[in-house]
Amino acid sequence: MSVSKFIKKMMFSRQLNFKKGEFEMLGIRGAVIPVRTFTHIIESVYRKQGDDAFNILFETGKEHGKLGVEKLGKKHSVSKRKFLEEIIESGNVMGMGKAEIKSFNPQEGLLRVNLKNSPFEEEFRRSKELNDINRSIDEFQRGVFHSMAEAVFDSEVQSREDKCSFQGDMHCEFIFKEVD
Repeated sequence: MSVSKFIKKMMFSRQLNFKKGEFEMLGIRGAVIPVRTFTHIIESVYRKQGDDAFNILFETGKEHGKLGVEKLGKKHSVSKRKFLEEIIESGNVMGMGKAEIKSFNPQEGLLRVNLKNSPFEEEFRRSKELNDINRSIDEFQRGVFHSMAEAVFDSEVQSREDKCSFQGDMHCEFIFKEVD
């Protein structure tokens, strides 16, 4: 297994630490939670809140994204494109799937991000409560990318998931457009 340049840099600069009983990235203590456990949490919220569960996922993703933006953005003075690549790589390393920038046009305030191999898709298909949902499911990831796009454009953005592998597309595609 090869380790990405980003992770090597994080480990070398002591921004990624593994100690007995602790995991820390960018100075933030974390915990590794299996996707199946995360899905059980979503099932419980969905039972009580219905489709509002997806709004909760989006808002939680936005908060998670803001934390990443704050930590990565303040520690590194890099171009907007490089910043996007680094924050996406951190999400890839943390198991959110394989995200990549499809297109980025700062002049037009437009960002497209593709996501493959979302761990949530697999678990939603296993779930008796969630496997027949007829909607996009990657609201947490959209929220993370939404915060990232707002930081890069330094303004409010609108976002949507145009393609969703859970709905039969080859991959997920998120579109972020700066609000005029």
